[in-house]
Amino acid sequence: MTLALVYGAMAVVGSLVAVTRTGDDALLWRLTWYFADSFAMVIGAVIVRTHRSSATTPPSNA
Repeated sequence: MTLALVYGAMAVVGSLVAVTRTGDDALLWRLTWYFADSFAMVIGAVIVRTHRSSATTPPSNA
């Protein structure tokens, strides 16, 4: 989760710097890809965490 937030913040800052230096607003469409990457990282982490937590819980004796 933290990695995705840091990645998203860096993408926003980098895109704004690129737009202010070049004046090309077309660079902002890449933010959708950056946020999609961050979202995929979070979803992947949730999948791995739930898979690992279910594998480490001991079976019940009931």
